[in-house]
Amino acid sequence: GKIHAVFNAPYGAHHDIEQYHETSLLVTGNNGKIIEGIIEDFIYEIDMETAEVTNVLDLKTVFSRTRLGPHPENKLDLEDWLHMNAIVAVEGEDSIIISNRSQSMIAKITWPEGEIEWISSSPEEYLPMFEPFLLEPIGEGFEHHYMQHAPYILPDYDENPETMDLLVFDNGQARPQEEGENPYTRLVHYRIDEINMTIEQIREYGKDQAYALYSPERGDVDLLPNGNWFGVYSKRETREVLQDVQDSLESSVYLEIDANNQLVWMLEMTTNQMAFNYKEYRSERMLIYNSTANDLGVGRSARD
Repeated sequence: GKIHAVFNAPYGAHHDIEQYHETSLLVTGNNGKIIEGIIEDFIYEIDMETAEVTNVLDLKTVFSRTRLGPHPENKLDLEDWLHMNAIVAVEGEDSIIISNRSQSMIAKITWPEGEIEWISSSPEEYLPMFEPFLLEPIGEGFEHHYMQHAPYILPDYDENPETMDLLVFDNGQARPQEEGENPYTRLVHYRIDEINMTIEQIREYGKDQAYALYSPERGDVDLLPNGNWFGVYSKRETREVLQDVQDSLESSVYLEIDANNQLVWMLEMTTNQMAFNYKEYRSERMLIYNSTANDLGVGRSARD
């Protein structure tokens, strides 16, 4: 490859870099106090022409660090209060969508002001000042997302400018479970009415797969050009490595499903070597051939 530009990252870079309005980059970073265990709660903007940092936003000024999420006992690090893992620019608006894993929260905020427009989350432990921003679930079969990744803005399927269709990789870690119920990870299509402040679950895939595709960490989901979903799982299962000794084996699973939730294809990368687990964070499906691949050059001289 060729390096076209290099930018200084004064607040670090972790999880995501998003192009914003074709002129700048939004970067998820830290506030410089990583030693305290507080990470991934900072957004900054880099001008792609001047390489200068033009805007910064400390999310401690936007959300509450007192909220530990729906099930704090399942969290890996209680000091890691937000763990922002994605930024998505909203086309035509001065707004962004962010995914905050530790609080099982997806939020839309203005950029760079950081004013909250809505919050998609289970309602536990929110201070009263945040309650007006919580989306109200409607419709049958609705389930909240838990410790999610990779929100993806879908096309306007209902042709209503007041709604937003959002695809989410719902990891499911910390999801409330009945005794004996297996954890599960889902690919979920939500429809958000930004005027009436409601959220509806349109479609999901993966709940019936249960532990077979459970991905407590990482993961991705995208819409393919043919309208199908491309899911990327970082599957984890427990195996006995020695007598009475168990360890986690992780494998990467890639799959495509059609509009009827039928599996088109699936690929799993796995190993029996515990020290060499596959850990997938994000993946994109790309065409093998470019736009000139079908030009066979029939009839041209071999010297051409």
